[in-house]
Amino acid sequence: MNNKTPDVSIITPIHNGEAWINDCMESILGQTALNSLVVQVSIYDDASTDKTWELVQIWKTRVETIRNISLVASKNTTPHPKGGKIHFTTSTLFLNIIYGLLPIFPPYDQIIGSNFERLPKDSTIRFTRWANSLKEEQLYRQIYTSHGPTLIMPTWFCDRKVFERVGGFSESGKGTPEDLIFFYRHLDHDGRLFKVPRCLLVYRYHPGATTFSIDE
Repeated sequence: MNNKTPDVSIITPIHNGEAWINDCMESILGQTALNSLVVQVSIYDDASTDKTWELVQIWKTRVETIRNISLVASKNTTPHPKGGKIHFTTSTLFLNIIYGLLPIFPPYDQIIGSNFERLPKDSTIRFTRWANSLKEEQLYRQIYTSHGPTLIMPTWFCDRKVFERVGGFSESGKGTPEDLIFFYRHLDHDGRLFKVPRCLLVYRYHPGATTFSIDE
């Protein structure tokens, strides 16, 4: 267990994720950043009705025996991140995303993202092609399409001051596009965007994702 102030907080909202939370946590533990950085995993259980919360508690116990990582969890409210840098994600699979983004060291007014792969590979082909092909100027010009944020939330990496300036995520519940609201508020505060043109994350597709409960 590590009681040091974390360098990076990984915020992970999850709803009924018992089928993939183990893969998600295993991928976090596989990050090479844990060799030199203190990482806090902040899990937000968004009203799950399956065994997600039970699995989170098992992982919390396991993580207590591992150096350089801690896990905090809450139900229906977002844990307050303590890390100087924040990575937002979902129950996805990681490549080496923390080390892939950390060297860029995001300024206080910038959200950094990256390209990604889909799992299964043939899911949301047009969306994936669109998001991965965006150039710097298009990150701003195409913010009002039906695709949502031009940087997908599971790749977001930013300074904690970005999170505090925006005021965190909306907690209005299912059907609310929390990531899009956060994204627009960030831009309303003259926030900047940057994308690393490399694949640093495997983004899992599943029909029950919160994304599909949101009306255009």
